[in-house]
Amino acid sequence: MLLRNLFMVNAVMLLLFSAAILHAGDEHSEAEKLLFETDHLKKITKPAKLHYSFVKSGTLEQSFQDDVEISIDKIMPDGGKKITAEFFSGPNKKNYPPIEEEVRSNPVLLYFLERDVSEMQRLTKGKPPYFRKRIRIALADHAEVHAVKFVFDGKEVNGKEIKITPYANDELKERFGKHVDKYYLFTLSDKIPGEVYQLRSVTPDDQSGGSGAKQPLIEETLTFSPGEKKAEQ
Repeated sequence: MLLRNLFMVNAVMLLLFSAAILHAGDEHSEAEKLLFETDHLKKITKPAKLHYSFVKSGTLEQSFQDDVEISIDKIMPDGGKKITAEFFSGPNKKNYPPIEEEVRSNPVLLYFLERDVSEMQRLTKGKPPYFRKRIRIALADHAEVHAVKFVFDGKEVNGKEIKITPYANDELKERFGKHVDKYYLFTLSDKIPGEVYQLRSVTPDDQSGGSGAKQPLIEETLTFSPGEKKAEQ
């Protein structure tokens, strides 16, 4: 069974991301349901903008910061949304097409993952469908889901954190080199407009020797930021 909300973001991109590894007839995992079968946008009843701050850091490549804005441009009669996105600026800008169909799940999840897949292709010379497959298998079969608390806008809120490590147990893991232990953290809460609080991908430095905690080789974090405009709920 296809995840309909997921496919609404962009038919071609989403089919590539999921069709290869969804198990027909299988019950979806808690992680899949939280990320792709939840109506993250249900409380947004008027056109609004969701702002996110992005930070890339680590010892492997140059760091940078940028912003992401998800614009909910139209509310459909049945509660679905039509959406456009501004993902980064200048030379880092990613051009994602407008969502012309109805959508309920927060598309920032897919945009973040699609960019990550492109980065893994650049860094390892691997094929995008393979990385998409590994991420979806990890979400279906090996995800860790925990209740968490975090401070947002000066208040402690409850949420769920999902962790996956898609490549560590892959039979082809030697091809990933430094990135084999890369992990992803997804933090969600229904107290956050759009319900996506933070998305992280971390490639740890597993070299032996030295003392103390090592900085990651690469760490990328996308965090919801109220900014000057808050999404109306």
